[in-house]
Formats: sequence, C-alpha cells, structure tokens
Amino acid sequence: MLTRIKAGVPVYGGYTLTRQEGEGVIFVKGALPDEVVDIRIEEKKKDYSIARVLEIIEPSQWRVKPLCEVYGLCGGCQLQHADYDYQLNIKAEVLKDILRRISRLEFEIIPIKSLRPFNYRYRAQFKIDRTGMGFYKEASRQLIPLQSCPLMIDRINSLFPVLQKLSDFRSLKEIHVSSNGDEAIVYLKGLNYSDDIVKVLSQGISGITFENKVYGSEYINLNLDGLSYTVSSRSFFQTNWELNEILLRRISDLIPDSDMRLLDLYAGAGNFSIPLSRKVKEITAVEENFFAFSDLKRNIALNEIKNCKALNSSIEKFKPSGHNDIIIIDPPRPGMTDKALKRVMEADPEWIFYVSCNPATLARDIKKLSDKYEVQGVEMFDFFPNTYHIETLAIMKKRG
Repeated sequence: MLTRIKAGVPVYGGYTLTRQEGEGVIFVKGALPDEVVDIRIEEKKKDYSIARVLEIIEPSQWRVKPLCEVYGLCGGCQLQHADYDYQLNIKAEVLKDILRRISRLEFEIIPIKSLRPFNYRYRAQFKIDRTGMGFYKEASRQLIPLQSCPLMIDRINSLFPVLQKLSDFRSLKEIHVSSNGDEAIVYLKGLNYSDDIVKVLSQGISGITFENKVYGSEYINLNLDGLSYTVSSRSFFQTNWELNEILLRRISDLIPDSDMRLLDLYAGAGNFSIPLSRKVKEITAVEENFFAFSDLKRNIALNEIKNCKALNSSIEKFKPSGHNDIIIIDPPRPGMTDKALKRVMEADPEWIFYVSCNPATLARDIKKLSDKYEVQGVEMFDFFPNTYHIETLAIMKKRG
C-alpha cells in the first residue's frame, strides 16, 4: 500500500524522519526534507518503520538527477539525488542534532567541502561473484555489478574491465584496490598465488597481494605534505586524499608550539605522525594492525624521522608514560572502548584532537570525557560526498 507524506527532517543514514498519523515514526529513504512523496513501508519495527520513496509528487528545489545508473540499488551512495551544497547542509544539521542529543553540545557547523563531489576515492573494496564485480545492495548480500563507479578516481575505474575477469575464481569474494592516481595495487582476499591470475592482471596493475605472496609492488607511494607516505593494499588510508591533507594542515595549525609531545592513537601508517613530526618535539605512534604498523615503520625510515617512536599495540593494552601535551585519536567506526578512553585519561594531555567517521560514537565518547575535557570546537570535513558518512574533528582542551 502506498502512503503519501511530506518528508521531515534529515537524520543519519541518508533518511528523513517523518511522523505520520496511524504509522508513527517513519524513516524514509530517497526523500529530501519538505518533499511530498509516495512511499511504501518496507520494514516495520516496534517503535518505527522504514520506507522507500516510490514517486516524487512535489520535488525539492535541491533535487538533482543521480549520476550513477544503479543509484538506489547499490548500497554505496545515499545522497546522489541532492545538490552537493545541500548535501553539506543536511550533514551539518545531522551532526548538530546528534551532538545536541547525545553530548548536550551546541555548535554551529561550517562544512569543509570536498574538492570534488565525484571521482574522489583513491581506494575501494569491491565485492565479486559469478555475476561480476561491484557493491552489495543495501542491507543484503545481493551483488550489484558495476562497469564503473562515479566516486572512484579515473585510475581505479580504468581497472574494471581487467578485474571483472576474476569473477570465475570462486574462492575470491573481495578485491581491495589502492591507487595514487598513477600506480594501482590490489589485494585479492581469499586467494593464494596463481600464475593464471598474474597473467590476467599483468596489464595496468603494479602489485598483487595474495594471501600467501606479493607479486610486484607491495605498496603505493602518496605525497603527504611533501613527504613520502607508503601504504600497502591491506592497510587503511583516507580515500579522499586531497581533503585528508586539508584536515592535516588544520590539525597542524592547532598545535600551539613546537616543544610538545604528541601521542597518536590508532596511528595507521602514520597519516598524522609522519608530517606532524616536523611540528612537535616528540611523537609516539600506536597502531595495532600488523600491516598498517609495517607501513608506519617504513614511512618513518623512508623520511628519516628521528623523533617518532612506533609501538605495535592495541590502545587498550598500551601503557602511556611521561608527559603528553596532545593526543590525536582517529578510531574506527565503533569509536573507543571504555578501556581505551581510560588510557586517554591516564595520558592526561592538555589537548585532544578527536577525528571521527561516526558522529554518534564521537558524541558518546565526548560525553564520557566531558568531566575532564571541554569541547572547544567541532569541524566537519566532507570526506564522503554523495553518501551519508560524516568526518568530524572535535577539538578538546583540559578543563581549568
């Protein structure tokens, strides 16, 4: 049955929230605020329903035609139907609302735009099966095959024809692709070395990581504020590389003087530690993942950095020592565990710069730190245009 509604306020996940008589709270996919739309309820929960737009009756002035042919089927994007500047307004409102509800904080959010709303991703994880290569449909294991993706840089899109040839390898379920715009490397999750695969991928790919062997280049080299930043195909790095450098410069500008000790938690391959080593007296970089830690050590050596100590440890097991002036936190989507937050409190820094890709867990962690730390500002960096994802920098200073 169809229901006609006027879409309500934007909420996290790319939905609008509407309260409808007889239906209660409805989270609507594919609508923009104040549009009149016909919807179909897809899922009923105890306290709310989830619906999808079937027809636009009165479109928003901010509605645009999606660039991708499989938009709405593929689960990768949620906001391609919105003008880019309006996407930023939506995300800023969502971030403000989450901070207000969870942390009891009120901040005016001025978004920092991506340099490009499309062709910005330097890395991707593609799913693959006998039907082809692409991404899963939202909340399912159904593969939506792609011929290209408008979010990827051209170098990654150029690899689609050759990577799709791997769909016959039944044990291969995922392909990780990393590129610096020129070189490209892949990690074939679940596959051991095979001459046949090397022959298939020999054109256009500089390195292949199998489960048991690396063929060709193990890593790519990116420019990070004038330094060499190498990452292997099983390491995380920020997909929107240009905006990542803008975030880095912003954090660098926030460091009050050069005689400081910095603790970089969830350091990865050294995205912050490597360039900020030129700005502070000493850095301790803590990273648990073996592959990222190997990249971190290589990057310290390549750039001949003498004031950065790398530690291979989880944050929970790490024992902070000595005086730490600044801590940079860049955790995965689930945020920080209580034990990890305890380590931050034990380190007792003057400043905390918390970088987050999940505003809900950021707001939760800020609240847990609020007895000792006051939030000085919250800034939004749009690392992921056309999706609901929000990258945030929270600037915190020790109270009194």
